[in-house]
Amino acid sequence: MSFTEDLLSTLTTLSDYSRLWARVRGSGKIYGRPKSDSVDSISYKTFWKTLSRLEQRGLVENKGNQWKITSLGLDYLKKLQRKKKLPKHSAKSLSSKPKRMIIIFDIPEKFRRERAWLRFELTNLGFVMLQKSVWFGPAPLPKEFIKSLKELKILPYLKFFKATEEEIV
Repeated sequence: MSFTEDLLSTLTTLSDYSRLWARVRGSGKIYGRPKSDSVDSISYKTFWKTLSRLEQRGLVENKGNQWKITSLGLDYLKKLQRKKKLPKHSAKSLSSKPKRMIIIFDIPEKFRRERAWLRFELTNLGFVMLQKSVWFGPAPLPKEFIKSLKELKILPYLKFFKATEEEIV
């Protein structure tokens, strides 16, 4: 977890800055490389600078010495947490099935991480890359995989075609 993510998630439960600093300081987490031999690599200055940057971006706000995470900050935090939780699927059930599906996709750049996840998972499922966005492999796909595509909001960018190895030139 990054310091920014930790700070935002702490702000979802705390708002008093002194308790916020104590919580961050007492977490025992080391963010980045410590500048000294001390356990705490986050200084008070870094803490305030990070809060200031988050405020400039509209992710947090300070009203009367009370720090609060904004709705934009909550959305950003959910996005950070979603990125970490990309599902993994097993290829055991598909590895022995004949290849008879072509998947073509054109996923926008804003879903770059999901696109990389898709390529990795297609490889795990026994697909071979014909081009970066054209894959050939076994069918049918596991229901959990399709569900993951829907949850990641990339299913509309994929097209599925039936084919056999003999039909591919």
